[in-house]
Amino acid sequence: GDGGPAATWSRVLLILLTLQIVWGAFTAGLDAGSIYNTWPLMNGAFMPENVRAFGDLVTDLSDHRDGVQFIHRNFAYVVALGFVLFAWRFRHVTAIRGQAPWLIGGVLLQFVFGVLTLLTHVHIALGVLHQLGALALLAILLRAIHATGRPLGATPA
Repeated sequence: GDGGPAATWSRVLLILLTLQIVWGAFTAGLDAGSIYNTWPLMNGAFMPENVRAFGDLVTDLSDHRDGVQFIHRNFAYVVALGFVLFAWRFRHVTAIRGQAPWLIGGVLLQFVFGVLTLLTHVHIALGVLHQLGALALLAILLRAIHATGRPLGATPA
């Protein structure tokens, strides 16, 4: 079958997760996890002034570690909420039923790994777990996409 709304939702989640993984790579590459080692706020602010340091939004959010960390930590809420809503919304769909606990558990565990990585100033073991968690979460999501029955390149009829 075409997988219906579950297939569409799962593909939207794939886009969101891919963006989050890319910003995770920016975060690691810029050593952005070594700053703002507080949670849930960034040293007491939702968005510290340094996030807008260059004045060019694209540069601030992709090349500047303050902005990169801001995006990565806040987009994590969007991704986590998306995973939980997807699993909850389609928990009665046969194709997703068995995937729902993995989707919710995986994204919550990854979220916790991220927060702990931040709070420990990127302790190497936690940093590695957080990166491995991203791969595991991607695998879990790809399994859910496969379960919807529509190949990734296919469009609904």
